[in-house]
Amino acid sequence: MKLHVLGSGSKGNCAIIESPTTSLMIDCGLTRKAQKTRMSDLAVDEGKIRALLVTHEHNDHVKGLGVCLRGMHCEGEMPIYCTAGTRENTRYLATYENFSKIKAGDSLTIGDIRVDVFNTSHDVAEPVGFRFTYVGDQPDGSSKIIGYMTDSGICTPMALEMLSGCNLLALETNHDLKMLKNGPYPSYLKARIASDKGHLSNNQAEDVLGKLLGNDLRCIIGMHISQENNSPEIPAREIQTLLQKNDHGAKVVIAGQNIPKTVM
Repeated sequence: MKLHVLGSGSKGNCAIIESPTTSLMIDCGLTRKAQKTRMSDLAVDEGKIRALLVTHEHNDHVKGLGVCLRGMHCEGEMPIYCTAGTRENTRYLATYENFSKIKAGDSLTIGDIRVDVFNTSHDVAEPVGFRFTYVGDQPDGSSKIIGYMTDSGICTPMALEMLSGCNLLALETNHDLKMLKNGPYPSYLKARIASDKGHLSNNQAEDVLGKLLGNDLRCIIGMHISQENNSPEIPAREIQTLLQKNDHGAKVVIAGQNIPKTVM
């Protein structure tokens, strides 16, 4: 499988998991124009997208839902999977009929991809992350298991279990603690970001990764980088240092807000 990150950050999030026969979209927080342009840049076949999975209801993850589905000519036809809490708190999803409720602990198979759902910790109704496993007959040589977790103030025990044994791990590295402390945000927002229901810091992500450095891990993607309280170089350097200390050969990729990337 491949992971195409179309955009990751506070201004819009969208990613696509692609297997030989199936593609799944994670969140839809980009404009239709940006979505089309970035899929074209990465040679993503929009026609392979079989379902949309929504992690939570914050605007930077759902603001493109209606426009993008209409533009893809699949409104009402594209299955959308999200928790009951997310649906109830997202105006567009509340009236969307082709909806399937999921919850932490669920496992479902779409095409040749199994999706395991785990809970995250964020200041929304019922947020989740995902573990994707290729279950087809003929692997294409890319990653077979992909873990995906952003927008979580802590890594829950279930999340840690589900992220273990992944080949490719997309993990939030949102902020640098010193930059957040000394940055321009008001005190209440700094407290929210640093809380257990906020976002993982670089240090927290490093702690999580220290527990996940198994032999199967081939690539780590730093996600949801704050443009005000972090810089791509910091998590890249800190993760690389962790890998060197543990004599681990995983590759490090940092996802961005505006430049799409494909990892496999």
